[in-house]
Amino acid sequence: MATSLGLTKQKVLDIKDTNMAFYGSDDHKKLRKMAASTEVNWKGAGTKVTPGLEIWRVENNQGGKCPFGIRRWPEAKYGQFFDGDSYICLKTYKKGSSKKLYHDIYFWLGAESSIDEKGVAAYKTVELDEFLDYNARQHRVCMGSEPEKFADLFKAAIVIMHGGVDSGFKHVVTNAAKSGKGTKNILRKIRKISSRKYKIEVMPLAESSLDEEDVFILDAFKTVYQYNGEKSSPHEKNRAKEEIAKLKKKRHKNGGTVVKHVHVHRGDKSKFWTILGSAAAPLVASNVTAKAAAPPTPPVEQDEDDDEDGDLVAEEESVKSTVLLDDSFGGVTDEKVRVSLIKLVDDMPVFETVQEGDFEAFDYSILKSDGFYVVDSAQVNGDTVWCWSGSKSDKTVRTEAMMMIANYLGQTKYKNCPVTLLKEGDDDLPKEFKKVFHTFGKAFDNSNADYGN
Repeated sequence: MATSLGLTKQKVLDIKDTNMAFYGSDDHKKLRKMAASTEVNWKGAGTKVTPGLEIWRVENNQGGKCPFGIRRWPEAKYGQFFDGDSYICLKTYKKGSSKKLYHDIYFWLGAESSIDEKGVAAYKTVELDEFLDYNARQHRVCMGSEPEKFADLFKAAIVIMHGGVDSGFKHVVTNAAKSGKGTKNILRKIRKISSRKYKIEVMPLAESSLDEEDVFILDAFKTVYQYNGEKSSPHEKNRAKEEIAKLKKKRHKNGGTVVKHVHVHRGDKSKFWTILGSAAAPLVASNVTAKAAAPPTPPVEQDEDDDEDGDLVAEEESVKSTVLLDDSFGGVTDEKVRVSLIKLVDDMPVFETVQEGDFEAFDYSILKSDGFYVVDSAQVNGDTVWCWSGSKSDKTVRTEAMMMIANYLGQTKYKNCPVTLLKEGDDDLPKEFKKVFHTFGKAFDNSNADYGN
């Protein structure tokens, strides 16, 4: 990411010089007070490895004594997110025969979630880490850039729905009514996000929602249309057919409705395009040619019943495959790795470049116990950007780090990259992080890590 920030020559990035001036503003100070006053009961959090996953949603109290609240998200809805909300997900687990409990905290930020909601989620993640005696690993996850480890938290596909608690839209319409009366058309996008996981996102009901990289399902109750993007993968196409097969089975079982599965393509006269408000489905690019819809392969019926009628749920694939990142994901670059130290100057964060170079060009000893660092090794969109917290680093920086990093990433090409906070003394550093360093000794003054100050 070094090139996009232009820091090869400019060795210091001052937030005041960026176009994301929220940090340090009056609104930011109000948010900090708001987050501190937001009450949440963490009692019992992180004590069980079965099922091991707990989720909370940031909710607007709409005029209550405290503007926001943190509410537990129902287990039946795990894996379902509204794009207008922010969530905190805690994963508790053990490694091997060890009795020690490990924790990962992911705060997921919906694309339409407010700045206040995102900020409360970030601050409360730090608070939850403190509740767990600073033994958790924090992760910032933005909608649309979910890493594989986040997807692996859930048994089925991640489902993204429009709306949020502030809008009063609290549940997804599944088109599961027995008669179809009162249902509405729903457009869903199916995307493969890892070797084994898929994400299903409810999209605006418009032709502009379509792209050529993914597969789309338009659920019109008695007819379900499938549109395969020109560049979509065979896995995504097959997954869509399987999801439709399960939907057909469930809908017929509950109400006797026979659902028709129709394949559509650019240039046809299907009702699919009328529903999306496009009378003539124009070609999106000169290299995309209109062609007759191929006869659909008979979908494989599934034996499992879904918990809720009409919900689209994906299981893990038994065969793993490699996902290649092309230009639509940013492409592979020759960006330099940058290690930056975060300093506070007049209560504002300044990112001071410590070293730039290629992978394995760094010595781990450059990370000092009294410092807080950004290790930016992202080469493509979706790569993780690392934060490393020394045991004696400034407490304000540790508390505000995820807010600060949002400003830093705002100046890069990949502002929604996942961010993971590592700590001095961690006994299991990710291999992707280790690739930055050619030697892997202990950081300076690494013997007595204590984050309680």
